[in-house]
Amino acid sequence: MFHQVLGFIRPEIAMLVPEPPSGKGWIHEIKHDGYRMLIVIDQNKVRAFSRHGRDWTGPYRRVVNAATKLPCKAALLDGEIVVQDENGLSDFDALRSAIHRAQNRLVFFAFDLLHLDGQDLRRTPLVERRTALRKLIEPDPRSVDVAAPVQNVEAFRSSC
Repeated sequence: MFHQVLGFIRPEIAMLVPEPPSGKGWIHEIKHDGYRMLIVIDQNKVRAFSRHGRDWTGPYRRVVNAATKLPCKAALLDGEIVVQDENGLSDFDALRSAIHRAQNRLVFFAFDLLHLDGQDLRRTPLVERRTALRKLIEPDPRSVDVAAPVQNVEAFRSSC
């Protein structure tokens, strides 16, 4: 069986626009205020990269360890690393110090799945990629931990 070595892929960067698009078919997400990150899962090795390709596997160990338990052999997940306050809101000011002093507070919110078990999904419609992402990162019904290290970003579909 052919094994493709997975690595960093430069993510698409969101553009600031004066107003959201109108019409049906748009997906809107909550903006988490954190650092963009790509998780690369390749067999038994998981790495975390910044949006510029810097390896942050060490400082994001909590998230990396949780990603090793996802039910796949290979994947590329795009998202943001954040720290949440006591109300579950992202706290950008606390993020930098948490990376070095409180790694147990780090949470990765995945919003896209670029590759899964040998399939490059980048040309697959976003709705299908997000469905696959939800299946990959299913919350454990036995867990009441709302700050699980790896979570999905909630998306809302436009109806007008």
